Amino acid sequence: MTHCLQLEAHCADFASGPGEGDIDASDLEREITSFVGFALEKNLQKLSAIQSLNYIYQHSLIDLYPNTAIALRLLTTLPVTVASCERSFSKLELIKTYQRSKMAQERLVGLSVISIEHEICRLVDTYELVDQFANLKARKVLL
Repeated sequence: MTHCLQLEAHCADFASGPGEGDIDASDLEREITSFVGFALEKNLQKLSAIQSLNYIYQHSLIDLYPNTAIALRLLTTLPVTVASCERSFSKLELIKTYQRSKMAQERLVGLSVISIEHEICRLVDTYELVDQFANLKARKVLL
């Protein structure tokens, strides 16, 4: 019973928060309860918020769960913390040292992106990328 009261309170808070005017608290509460039952029935309880939103759209369930879709859309677009911004500035401080203080802004931004997105950069085959670039910029004329 306490879960129902908590859900009711959270739905009321959410309806008066960022989605004010777009979401009805009692409808949202009913939709969430229904969607949780549906997710348990379909064995979808491990879906994240964005995966749940994608599932609703892919399976044309938007008419059944319109308020839930709005709530999920807001939850997936609102930043939870400012940690990513702080990490970006931390990386920027590491990259822009005294020796590099004269580098162009474009190079600094490029190095920052590479440093921040280092997991993606590890997947890139640099040798293939250099070969492609070399082929594009080759100044040799075949006779």
